[in-house]
Amino acid sequence: MSWTAIEYTSGEATGDYTINDSSLILPHGSTVVWNTTNGSPMVLPPEWALIMHTVLYPTPKAPDIDILTVTMSTNDELKISFDRTTKLLSVQGYDGTTSTAYLYADRARLKIVITKDSIYVYKYSAGYGLVPQTTLTPNAGVPTEAHSGLEPSFTAYESMRLIYSSTEPSAEQGAITDIEIGGAQTVDFIEVVSDVTVEQETEIINWAGSVSNAALPTIKTFPNASFVADFDNGLDAGNYSIGGIPITGWDIYRKKKSDTFAKHLCSLELGQMAFYDYG
Repeated sequence: MSWTAIEYTSGEATGDYTINDSSLILPHGSTVVWNTTNGSPMVLPPEWALIMHTVLYPTPKAPDIDILTVTMSTNDELKISFDRTTKLLSVQGYDGTTSTAYLYADRARLKIVITKDSIYVYKYSAGYGLVPQTTLTPNAGVPTEAHSGLEPSFTAYESMRLIYSSTEPSAEQGAITDIEIGGAQTVDFIEVVSDVTVEQETEIINWAGSVSNAALPTIKTFPNASFVADFDNGLDAGNYSIGGIPITGWDIYRKKKSDTFAKHLCSLELGQMAFYDYG
């Protein structure tokens, strides 16, 4: 008999953190890193796409946030950070160079998407304003014009605005060996989809540009998702979790119909996924 491989990746936190309503609240000075799977070095093979949904909380006393650092087997790093003092979002891409975009917000909700050759950052925007029902009057130079059409109506808007994008056709992805995030931010989830398809990339981009999170369950359940940290089970990531308790192996039992109790046959290491039973 055989069973599906368990890819269990535990996050290691430095500093304080809390988890509330399936979101990781990471204060300034704290970090979380994922770099081991089943006790061995983590390897998330290309071609992959990474998705992250987070809210930044910089302050004047703690203006810098190391939002995301992805280390690959090529020893290259992709880095996304923010500095409240300069209002700059900094992105280090595949070619090692850093480019910036302005981000004016002390509480910025971001969707980050990294594909095999591109990096996108979307920012949630919302607000409302006064809109005349017809046209603004009086017109310039006609001070005696009647004040018709000035009765205002309110309009509200929501959008995910693309604030940063870069594409490098010659980019070369390596396997992901390390994912690290820093505070102060509240992270809803991080996901890596290995062997990502064109159709999945399209679905991910459509989700990133949409205000609604209606597609979130679909995005988080891609069959080729090799890493999902959604904080439903502590800092666990991977395709299986038992609430923050490390998974170390298997115990195999057999029970005949006539028996009251099951008999323990053997204990197996976590990486073993098949067992010959001649009973």
